[in-house]
Amino acid sequence: MGKVIVYGNGKSRSKYHDLSMTFDDVITWGCNAIYRDVKVDHLVSVDYGMQHEIYTSGYAKQNSCWFLDWNIIPPEFSGLDTIKNQHDNVYENEPTEHGYVLNGKRDGDLYVTWVDDSNSIRDISYPREWCSGATAVYLACFRGATELFLLGFDLSINNIYEGSKNYPKQVEHPEWKQQLLTIFKEFPFIKFYWVEPQHPLVKGDTLEKLTYITYDTFKHTLTQGD
Repeated sequence: MGKVIVYGNGKSRSKYHDLSMTFDDVITWGCNAIYRDVKVDHLVSVDYGMQHEIYTSGYAKQNSCWFLDWNIIPPEFSGLDTIKNQHDNVYENEPTEHGYVLNGKRDGDLYVTWVDDSNSIRDISYPREWCSGATAVYLACFRGATELFLLGFDLSINNIYEGSKNYPKQVEHPEWKQQLLTIFKEFPFIKFYWVEPQHPLVKGDTLEKLTYITYDTFKHTLTQGD
């Protein structure tokens, strides 16, 4: 795969005004609501509400998406109404003859996403119970990245889309930092570049393949080479 950019949705990303800029031989990954602003080569979501939003928007029909627990149930399954009656809030799009994906929590919202035969969604088998950003980074590494640039990874300090649909008020998630640290250590042969991070990794950790860079250095590296 070579060079990869993974876009996070932290507010620091707003400093980078060339989000739609393309680079030769560079694969882009993003997560959740970034699809509202730009197309990426691979879009990742582990949040059921965001998955439903992305799919019903039509984005997944022509763009590569990676969703957690994306398992299509045949339309003739007879237990759907019973399950829907167990939830106060049910979000459902127009039924189709191709089946649906059923996701939600027992004490939370339920999402019934009816699908058609024209989408490019892949189910995420691993990692599980990670945030979408770290999952995107892992998948990019697993699929052959040799150099990986992270933009907008503010580790839950803030979010560009906070307050919009499917984005409640952000809270601290210290495990997100640990998830990234796990990736950096699991793929020691990959060069990681973190563009203007808001705060460092776990105190005391030093990683030979991780470099902090500015936005100007990032653009120069991708347009002019090392």
